Formats: sequence, C-alpha cells, structure tokens
Amino acid sequence: MRKRKKQGEVLLSEQLEQVIGKQLGRRHWEFFVLTRVWSDVVGERAAAHTLPAWIRKDALWVYVDGSAWMQDLSYMKPQILQQVNKQLCDIVLTDIRWLQQPQKIMQASNREYSSPDRPVDRKQAEEFFQMTQVIDDSGCQQALFNLWQTFQKKMR
Repeated sequence: MRKRKKQGEVLLSEQLEQVIGKQLGRRHWEFFVLTRVWSDVVGERAAAHTLPAWIRKDALWVYVDGSAWMQDLSYMKPQILQQVNKQLCDIVLTDIRWLQQPQKIMQASNREYSSPDRPVDRKQAEEFFQMTQVIDDSGCQQALFNLWQTFQKKMR
C-alpha cells in the first residue's frame, strides 16, 4: 500500500468542481456555474424574470415568467448566447429556448427557501430561559432566548 503525502486542509468549495464533475459530469457543473452568475449574464432586470432550466444537447432552456419577456428576450438572444458561451468552459451552445414558467417555481426561485416552523417544546423553552437568567443584560438574555427559539423552530 502506497503512503500518500499529507496535505493541508482543503476547503470543499475548492474541490466542488471536481466532485460534481466526476459524479454528475462536466455539463452539470457548467450549468451550476451558469445559474450562479445568471444575473451577470442577462442583467439584473431580466434575471428577475428568468431562470435557467436545463441544458439539452446544444441548447439552453430558460424559464421565463411571461410571454412579453419571451418576446423581449428573443431580440436579445444573440447577445445572451454570446455571454452564456463566455461563462461555459467545455460546452458550446448554439441556441436558447424559452419556456413559460409555472408561477410556483418562479416565485420559489425569487425568495429564500424557508422550512415550516416546528413547535417548540415548552419545558425545554422554560429550561433554556432559566439558563439565560445568569446574564446581567436583559436585552442579551432576550436576544439569546429568541435565537434559541428560532433555531428550535427551523433546525430541529
């Protein structure tokens, strides 16, 4: 068995491209990167009304939240395609196709995901509140308790 040289700690973000590229394929990584810089590619205004959907063969499919935007974007297609291809390293796209976006998906993409609140156990809340009583500043006490409650509602 060969010994491997010890390496320093490596951030996952630095290895993400290799992991995704190896597991899912380079095309998925390229699409991921494109979605992250979409507002730079099409501009803030158009990005608020569009969302990259997928890449199939040599075409990028883009969700659009209205037919008026589809028409406006069709005039900008050559410029958008040029900007998209600048962002992609290993893929060359020759077309962009527009899709009418279902309203639910567009609304979800334009806001942060939040899980439904879970009930907080009263007994645990009372116990935690009692622990905060050792803090002299009442504002800090309340802030810590509120933080704990939020964590209990969202993260459990």
